[in-house]
Amino acid sequence: MTDFKAFQATKAKANGSSGSSGGGGADGAAAGGAGGAGGDLKRGSRVRLSGLAARPELNGCIGLLMSDVEAESGRAAVKVLAPPEHTRKEIKVKPANLTVV
Repeated sequence: MTDFKAFQATKAKANGSSGSSGGGGADGAAAGGAGGAGGDLKRGSRVRLSGLAARPELNGCIGLLMSDVEAESGRAAVKVLAPPEHTRKEIKVKPANLTVV
């Protein structure tokens, strides 16, 4: 869950917000919420993958967030939508490696 908290802090700074984003903290993550700062990172969001070390070929791909962040793994399921050679792949990704597009 440390990655999730770091993601929230980074998003809050990028949005010019200070303090808690309300609805994202540890309680939200434990309940399966992937609120992110301002609630952008949620099931059904389109995201861009980046910083993937184990699957570098997927960096820059666009995907659909299929699940909330899992409390035990700290990752969320993403279904790759583009480019065509990677579509239909579903992977588990840390929130720090996702950007809402």
